Amino acid sequence: MDYFEIRSHCYQYGHNQIGAKEAAPIMGVTVKTARNYLSGKTKPDPVRLKYLKAVTGQKLIPEDVALWWNPRTKTLCCDSGWSKGEAELLNLFYLAELRERAITLHKETIEKLKYEVKQLKGAAIESAPALPSNVIQFPTIEQDKRA
Repeated sequence: MDYFEIRSHCYQYGHNQIGAKEAAPIMGVTVKTARNYLSGKTKPDPVRLKYLKAVTGQKLIPEDVALWWNPRTKTLCCDSGWSKGEAELLNLFYLAELRERAITLHKETIEKLKYEVKQLKGAAIESAPALPSNVIQFPTIEQDKRA
């Protein structure tokens, strides 16, 4: 086997072949190690293989890849051929914004409910029947927290 076989819907024929020289820097290994992975002398690291498949399958963009904006086609592009159109990027941004808004609303709801529980606990303690005069009430943990 001379190439890493990458199957992805991003390519015209549904797959791509990557040689050891191209795969080695992506996987973070030497070319010799990548060749050993291909020949079967060394068992491949599954994490490195998944990273290679993610990068070359264009599901993931490494940090060191240069991105640029193509104003003519209104797309964000990189050297590997990956690109996202303006509408897709806006949609992704909108979905992320919706997710953040939902998280904020949930946090606010939780804070309101915590405050309501605290108020109800206080009202329950205050409305409790008074103890007879010959009974001594020892402080509880809740009373210590309020003091």
